[in-house]
Amino acid sequence: MNPFLLLNFLEKSLIKICSSFILKLESFFKSLRRMPLDARVLYIHAQVASGEVIVEHTTRKRLTGVTWRAVIIGLLLIPPVCFWIMEVECVWHTGHPTSMSLMWGVVFVMFVIILLNLLIKRLLPDSALTQGELITIYVMLCMSAGIAGHDTLQLTIPAIPHVFWFATPENEWVDTVQPYVPRWLVVSDKSILRGFYEGKTPFYSKEILGAWLGPTLWWTAFIMALGMIMICLNVIVRKQWTEHEKLAYPIIQLPLAITEGGGSSRFFRDKILWVGFGVAAGIDIINGLHVFYPVIPRIPLRHNYYDIGQYFTEKPLNAIGWVPLPLYPFVIGLGFLLPLDLSFSMWFFYIFRKFHYFLCYYSTAIRFATSAFSHQ
Repeated sequence: MNPFLLLNFLEKSLIKICSSFILKLESFFKSLRRMPLDARVLYIHAQVASGEVIVEHTTRKRLTGVTWRAVIIGLLLIPPVCFWIMEVECVWHTGHPTSMSLMWGVVFVMFVIILLNLLIKRLLPDSALTQGELITIYVMLCMSAGIAGHDTLQLTIPAIPHVFWFATPENEWVDTVQPYVPRWLVVSDKSILRGFYEGKTPFYSKEILGAWLGPTLWWTAFIMALGMIMICLNVIVRKQWTEHEKLAYPIIQLPLAITEGGGSSRFFRDKILWVGFGVAAGIDIINGLHVFYPVIPRIPLRHNYYDIGQYFTEKPLNAIGWVPLPLYPFVIGLGFLLPLDLSFSMWFFYIFRKFHYFLCYYSTAIRFATSAFSHQ
């Protein structure tokens, strides 16, 4: 693709988006000037799922999503949330709250915030957080959790010194790999890396901080640039996806539901919800107790507990291989949010792939037998 044509397309798209936004803003202020003075106080509710902004009139006060207190609360929560994710995923290597689109760690934090917000609503109603503010906090925590998660910094940071610490005469990385790695992007001194891999060395020393400072700043700049590019791509495709194709965005339905009305929505009054919550929580509690007290029987749900493929031992059916049967409650819950065509595609093409293994084995066996017969 010609890069100049791509830049021209991006420029026209951004100009079109900005022009449309300016026209809508101008129309909004014109209608605002025609309103009575007591009706100019507006409540603006951002409909994240549809991408539209609906302006509702109220005579109380102006409630917006992105406020200073929402941003400050989000900034204060980012360090403990990221530490929690690093501890759970990197140190304990369990749970993996960022390995799925609906990050359960952030949802749990939002659940605690909503409980506190309900208490504030009873004592100081005017000081309670609105749905827009809660969504702002949720987005901030999701972005930071995704960066600190298993598939981003937890793999990027160990990769920075890897080629220098694990270089041996046998793999010949000193000659084949290290000359092509920019030194300003990595930490190459083994005396500095010894504490990174073996521990028992304080990180906050002048030599260690100085060695890691440069690569940290360069990788931070790269991640920020990458995030900015993703935001720009979202700006380009937003109108097509939300207004023309009407995508459902099922992952956002849960955050919208639990934050509706600042947390006082009927979502939490649903008895079936709490029955499902109790079943899933009870299974996790029992399996957690089984780890510490093996006398308590576990409820097997993991993907490595059941394997249907082990019952197919005869050829050619044994070609289908490993067929796990996990029963994760969160996967069942997410399945209800998926569109039917996407849900159908997931299980159908999995079975089709296994059937393809069987056909490949069967066709290979026939071809081998035919070839052997012809040689005879």
